[in-house]
Amino acid sequence: MIQISACVIVKNEAANLPAWLNCMQQVADEIIIVDTGSNDDTIAIAKNAGAKVYDFPWINDFAAAKNYALAKTKGKWIIFMDADEVFTPETIANVRPLLQKFNVFPKVVGFCCRLINIEKEAPHRVRSYVTQIRIFKNNKGIKYVGKLHEVLDIPQGYKIELTKQVEINHTGYSSEVIAQKLQRNLDMLLRNIAANDGRITTMQQRYLMDCYYGLKQYEKAIEHGKQAIAINANDISVGHNLHVYMTLISLYQLAERDEADIEALLAEAIAYLPDKAELYLIKGLLAYRYHKYILAEVSLKKGLQLNDNKELTLENLENEAEQYLTSAYIRLGEIAGKKLNYMQAQQYIMKALRLSPFNITALALLIKYCQKMNYDNVAIIELLNKLYTKQAERISLLCELRELKEYQLALYYAKKYDKLNRLSSVQRFLAAARYDGALNKAGEQLIGLNDLVDIFAEKEFTQGKERFEQMKQEVFALLKDTEDK
Repeated sequence: MIQISACVIVKNEAANLPAWLNCMQQVADEIIIVDTGSNDDTIAIAKNAGAKVYDFPWINDFAAAKNYALAKTKGKWIIFMDADEVFTPETIANVRPLLQKFNVFPKVVGFCCRLINIEKEAPHRVRSYVTQIRIFKNNKGIKYVGKLHEVLDIPQGYKIELTKQVEINHTGYSSEVIAQKLQRNLDMLLRNIAANDGRITTMQQRYLMDCYYGLKQYEKAIEHGKQAIAINANDISVGHNLHVYMTLISLYQLAERDEADIEALLAEAIAYLPDKAELYLIKGLLAYRYHKYILAEVSLKKGLQLNDNKELTLENLENEAEQYLTSAYIRLGEIAGKKLNYMQAQQYIMKALRLSPFNITALALLIKYCQKMNYDNVAIIELLNKLYTKQAERISLLCELRELKEYQLALYYAKKYDKLNRLSSVQRFLAAARYDGALNKAGEQLIGLNDLVDIFAEKEFTQGKERFEQMKQEVFALLKDTEDK
């Protein structure tokens, strides 16, 4: 049986550490935690979990801290993940069998795994995907290099395998945490540059671009981004220029550069990197924004085709196309809808929802196109149940349907799955088309009045024009009364 050591360097990670420890306890034989100056409950949490805890005075050097942790390990394999990273529930069971399988190959010393960046406040929302080395052999020749943006230095003659069997969720994307990390990284970068007599490497230009981008200093980010485009790719990381071009395109939009400037930059990027799906997807999404629907359709289909045909190789590590796929399918669905091809539109939107099940725009469009094809509510529910098969998913679906004011559809899921009364009594009356009852209940509870106003504004129901106007005025009066109180 192979021995696995799990490592992490921390400072004030009390909020994230319990989940990380729970994850590592399922796969590792020893847990090494190197603390760089915590003043919260980080150390106590780690010790209570049975981890080996070591202090390391912070010297503005991530590689030094990580290498200190490596020196404390005894395992044959190392798992080195950040405190806000955990294996996905679907793949954690694959970790040990994967390492056991490749343990007999002396030249294989590590694995690149897909890392899924998700919003901490909204776990269903995926920001992006990257591929990182988080698992590697405990080999004296393998060390981290780089004070900031540290990377593993793999000796020549050894091999890194790419695997789809293991995936990692990265939950560190809360706005407050990101801002703090970006400012810390920027301060470290500027100190390192000053120590080098102001000379800035190509990679440092990229990191400066990233920092200023995240801190919303867009013009500074653009200035460094232009300097970061590498003419000679020998001394840069795989995917460097793609990342720089994609970031610059986003910066041009945020800085409100002219449409012609954005298109020129995108054309330059595609000329330099003609096989990158990401760039065609961005081109298609921008074309849609500019109402160039034919160009949008052609570009999006080209991007999807390139992405489908892309093989995962060391040259394609930084595949960022996945973050655009949901939007691409939504836009293609809308283009098909504009052509009155509702069946094709529905198919595209279904693909979007399979990627992002709780994308409210896609859900609204799916219902819209179903209604265009004269689906009744029973048929729509049957379709939704094919997409959302688990009870927890259907409860989340109920909440999304409530947001969309699709109360009749929401009522089905409320009756079947909702024990917390997520659908109010006013909304239940609306679902049953009992509008007088909804008005009376809203008057009694002084809740749900905004929903009622929205419904009345959309349709003039069977009560007729005069009754509609009367009910609307009653709702407005109740709303004013509520505001006064």
